[in-house]
Amino acid sequence: MTNTARRLVEVKIILSFCRAKNLKDTLVRSTISSNVEERVENGSFKCNGRKSCQICSVIKKENTFSHLDNSKVFHNFTGRYNCSSENVVYMLQCTCCDKKYIGSTKTKFRQRFNTYKSYFRAYAKKQQEGTLGVGKQIPQASFFSHFFEAGHNGKLTVSVSFIDGASNIYNLRRRELFWQYKLRTFMPRGLNDRAADVELDMFACGTK
Repeated sequence: MTNTARRLVEVKIILSFCRAKNLKDTLVRSTISSNVEERVENGSFKCNGRKSCQICSVIKKENTFSHLDNSKVFHNFTGRYNCSSENVVYMLQCTCCDKKYIGSTKTKFRQRFNTYKSYFRAYAKKQQEGTLGVGKQIPQASFFSHFFEAGHNGKLTVSVSFIDGASNIYNLRRRELFWQYKLRTFMPRGLNDRAADVELDMFACGTK
């Protein structure tokens, strides 16, 4: 038997049936793609940068916030924020009495919070020296004074949450003012000084 004939004899012919695709096959995948991206959760997060980041140590990892009396809870649906975020509305909260302050910044939040830290140090120094109200005044002194009341410990009794954001300075100021009224953070219930926010109010209402 020749080699060609031998190969022909060794060939096995297998008959099989392949069903045509139906509507179910078209609409339903048999396997789940491994490339499906995980849903990105919004809210306040740590930057996952330097392990020694002092700002991240006071950030509350959460995506909800509420009134002082917790009568209503709100969700952050606008973005995922950390200490490096810009154009954000933030909430500073006293960890002793839960009073809240609403502010905003167009620069990175870490820059804004570093300014707060310097004012905390300046207020503490003036209080120790007995020179509060003398010489150069500290901006938002009524805000900082709260954290030096009995039972408080200055900047160590502050926590941070990010609650909103905007694409431009105009909308950012409007959202800041909106949350100040919505959460009722004006003194004495909260820590926002209504008199200090008159300029902000005029800006947001388009009268300035």
